[in-house]
Amino acid sequence: MLFQKMTTLTTNYEKPKIGEGVYAVSDIAKILRLPYSKVKYTMETYLKGKFSADIDYKYAFEMDDKFYAVNFYALIEISVFYLLQDKNVKSKKIMEAHTTLAKVYDTPYPFIKKAVYTDGGQIFFGDDSPMIVADKSLQLAFHQFLEPYCAKIKFDKSDLATKYYPIGKDKHVVVKPENQFGQPVIEGTNIIPEVIYDLYSGGDSINLIASLYDLSIEQISDAIEYAKAA
Repeated sequence: MLFQKMTTLTTNYEKPKIGEGVYAVSDIAKILRLPYSKVKYTMETYLKGKFSADIDYKYAFEMDDKFYAVNFYALIEISVFYLLQDKNVKSKKIMEAHTTLAKVYDTPYPFIKKAVYTDGGQIFFGDDSPMIVADKSLQLAFHQFLEPYCAKIKFDKSDLATKYYPIGKDKHVVVKPENQFGQPVIEGTNIIPEVIYDLYSGGDSINLIASLYDLSIEQISDAIEYAKAA
């Protein structure tokens, strides 16, 4: 058993608690802008399957006979999995990197660490050059052009993921585990974008909605953009 000391993360086989976020497959698909079937396959094959089996850790809990959910850290794990795939990293390499980094960082959630990078072929970790290849070899590697995966993720001083911006960091919609059970909200508030979108769809102007909620035009526009595309 690799993970005996986990004071800040969910312990093995426990359901996510309030403040950790609760995300069903439909929530993840909506937040990551991906087809439900694709997310369901990834969760079953990797998060509930290979990731869980490789490090003996249960990421997902059953909500009923048909549905299951994960916490905020697992949501970030899934988002990084897709981001690495989008950079043409093979699933086998992602699996190997996940298992290796879980041991290095002593956590079942290694992809929530800021110091994970890719050049499109390999996955690396470390803050200095040379970096370390995230596979069984743990070899040093010199690369001038490493692309961080964290375009939509904000990290704290400990380099752990704390926020996810589904439509980009320059927008005002954010996913934080401590707000609205981890559902997307307008940053700085507990207002869900769908509330704003419903008013807008009903005929209220952006200026009126901004005035009613004491929000900026940009906040309202971003909320509508997020909800409209969901």
